[in-house]
Amino acid sequence: MKHPVFIFSIVFAILLTFFYLYPADIFEVQLVDNGIPFNKEITIKQLLRPDLLVGSIQNDGFESCVPTLKGWFMLFAIFIGLPIMIAYRFTLKRYPRRSNK
Repeated sequence: MKHPVFIFSIVFAILLTFFYLYPADIFEVQLVDNGIPFNKEITIKQLLRPDLLVGSIQNDGFESCVPTLKGWFMLFAIFIGLPIMIAYRFTLKRYPRRSNK
């Protein structure tokens, strides 16, 4: 199986499904409610669907929900970096490099 793009896609889908269904608050976002910005860690489900965020003062939702630098880094590391490393490792394990003799 020398298809790293296929392996990347499978690992990406597995990670996205896992983090969508598992309520882990690890993605930091900046929320603005009534003109007051504050940082909060939320789940990927809440990030993809901001209407699921509850707890605003008027319970009518937040004005904006934007990932911070830490949030973007976590998204990139989990959903891009980890699948790339796993796909690369599977490709090298299956088809090792030839040594120059």
